[in-house]
Amino acid sequence: MIPMGRFRLSIGKGLLRQSLLAVALWFGLLGRVSADAGTPLMWAPLLHLVFGNTLLAIVETALLVLLFKRRPVGAFFIMLASNYVSAMLGAFFIGFCSEHLHRLDLYSAWRWFWVMAALCYFITLVVEWPFTWACWQFARRDWKVAVRATFLVQTVSYLLLFGGYWSFSGTHLYRDFHMVPATSLSLPKNLTLIYLSTDQLKIMQQPLGSSAATQVLEIPPANGKSRVRLGVLFHNAATAPQVPRKIISGEDLVPHLDDLCELVFVREREQGEVEDAYLVWRRFANLAAGSPILSLFPNQLPKTNVLTLDRKMNSWQISTGSWPNDGVFGHNLQTGEDFWLNWETLFGAWMVSDVIYLPGDILIFQLGEDQICTLDIPSHQVALLARGSNPVVARLAPDALPPRLELIESAQMDP
Repeated sequence: MIPMGRFRLSIGKGLLRQSLLAVALWFGLLGRVSADAGTPLMWAPLLHLVFGNTLLAIVETALLVLLFKRRPVGAFFIMLASNYVSAMLGAFFIGFCSEHLHRLDLYSAWRWFWVMAALCYFITLVVEWPFTWACWQFARRDWKVAVRATFLVQTVSYLLLFGGYWSFSGTHLYRDFHMVPATSLSLPKNLTLIYLSTDQLKIMQQPLGSSAATQVLEIPPANGKSRVRLGVLFHNAATAPQVPRKIISGEDLVPHLDDLCELVFVREREQGEVEDAYLVWRRFANLAAGSPILSLFPNQLPKTNVLTLDRKMNSWQISTGSWPNDGVFGHNLQTGEDFWLNWETLFGAWMVSDVIYLPGDILIFQLGEDQICTLDIPSHQVALLARGSNPVVARLAPDALPPRLELIESAQMDP
């Protein structure tokens, strides 16, 4: 007859081996599924609930059997129930805290991430201690042992869980780049940043590298829910100044020195249809780059969504994607250097959009919903320029006409 202690030891070792193999297979499955749709982190919570809690319960049961001589079957079901309760409460807590994400910015999100990770670990210990104590039938003399078991078992379990979510997150923004104040960067002094305010009711402007913003115009409030977009229309002064130049390829997103640049904002309905469009500033710049009003040219989408004021772009190939994990990616054809800036975690994520390349290997881009940032590629330094959206970078024309709102008929927008 096999002694009970040796029997439990063999069961515990077998559970531990099988659980570690299952965790590895789970991570592999997650990477395979997310390759076809979305990002790995988008699938992680679902697979965590469907498979992950069971796998973690197996690991926790193996530790309780090996180190604390608990019964395998009873401990497994108790740990499984505790993992689901902890996961549900954790999801509620993270969702509650996510309502305050709008208060975060480029300089505080990294600290927020680690604070949230520590808080979730503390909540895990508090929530799962009664379940661990249940493995001792709530015996008063064993509550201290249950505390030690909770700390040990849940630390191992949380490290596995945190490691899994970490491997599926996009954290290059803070791991590969340095956050600095905008005043420490050498930005072109002859360029102006134009953007929408956070409430999308004002158009603002400020010199690059300066925080002194001034108001250009107020935007009339919209009726109902609509999306406001600020962009640039290019007219060729030599050929047809009254007709916007067609956007037919990525190269045509590079303005020409003889273009007449006009600032426009468009309101779009949820279906993408144009609600109304206004010409804001006629001939406001002799060189500008900003989000093109693509909805006015539905059959002529560009090949790239990265705009530039430098036609050569110093051999950099820069691209963005449709998910926060995509961020902005750059590859230098001459040196082979790569960079990847993204931010997608369980505690918060920001899309990268409206990327503009400037001479000197500088990027201007929108991070999340209301942060306009700059990246100095050679030094890997990132700075927050303004709180707002839809950045436009321009060299203002000395003979620019005064800004004013002029409603544009939709039929006149089609080239």
